[in-house]
Amino acid sequence: MGFTQVISLAREQLAIDYSLPESVRRSIARQAADGASRTFWPLLAPSFVLPRPGIMAVAAACLLALVAIPVAFRGRALAPPDRAEITRIDVVSEGGEVRLAWVDGEKEFYTVYKSTDPREFASGEAHVVQGNVWTDKEADSSPIVFYKVE
Repeated sequence: MGFTQVISLAREQLAIDYSLPESVRRSIARQAADGASRTFWPLLAPSFVLPRPGIMAVAAACLLALVAIPVAFRGRALAPPDRAEITRIDVVSEGGEVRLAWVDGEKEFYTVYKSTDPREFASGEAHVVQGNVWTDKEADSSPIVFYKVE
């Protein structure tokens, strides 16, 4: 027996059949036939439902307006009508206490936040203050303290 005969006999014996079983092929063919026989629903729709150039222009204009409005107002901060902006804050430190006083004259109650990290006021202290002055009697609790008044 020659070398080429041994190689061809080995290929025949070790060949793997990669074909799908007959039942699987029939199932795939049946699903493909069902999908092809279904009519695409827009083809059955009346002509007034199908897109027209005028309708497409109106839809494009509406979409453009929905995108343009937020972009146009992006730079403007819309404050609630009952909230006045604080225009000036005076900070005085005496004898281990820090006194904060602010000016706006609009609100009766304010919240003063105290934190050691200006990015995390939510995890710091919060004090509700009536009027426009608040004194921190424990200002030396940390080497650096940040305040925020709202």
